[in-house]
Amino acid sequence: MRGGPQLMASWYGILLFGMAAAYLFGREYGEGTAKEMLTLPLRREYFFVAKMIVLAAWVLGLALLSLAAQAGYAAVLGLDGFSWAEAARCVTISLKVALLTYATLPWVALLAMVGRGYLAPMVYSALAAFFGVALAEAGWSRWFPWSMSLSVTGVTLFPSVPMPTLVFGSWALMALVFVTGSAATVWYGDRADAL
Repeated sequence: MRGGPQLMASWYGILLFGMAAAYLFGREYGEGTAKEMLTLPLRREYFFVAKMIVLAAWVLGLALLSLAAQAGYAAVLGLDGFSWAEAARCVTISLKVALLTYATLPWVALLAMVGRGYLAPMVYSALAAFFGVALAEAGWSRWFPWSMSLSVTGVTLFPSVPMPTLVFGSWALMALVFVTGSAATVWYGDRADAL
């Protein structure tokens, strides 16, 4: 049952969640409506917070959809050995993977705003997924934020390499990535019309 969280942690979660962030934050630039949005009499931080809440709901929904698809696939195959304890463990792992991936998304949002569209954040997401898996295979998943979700699953894919568990410093580093990415995105958003 760990195949779904492992795939979500390795590549498709980073790409799919990155695509959602690129769409939410690059849409105004892609559709040419940024100048209207920037002239509204609202603090720009509110736009960021609102979009991050929508993105959190989107990430949670996609993670739950992945779990449902995995359960359906296992049911169709008629796999034996189902237990509620294992199902709860799989849900917990999937939610941790989604949380760790979500924490990296403010940087995708920043690139969507700086690049004024979808291409830059999608290339960034692809590179983050590539380097995340590569550094996880090299044993650095505890200290590279885009690999940390693989540590939660316990192994990487093909070949199965055991992952180190996350320590307090790993979680602190991930919090730092989220806070700095959020601060940089808000800072850029406040100055977007001047840049």
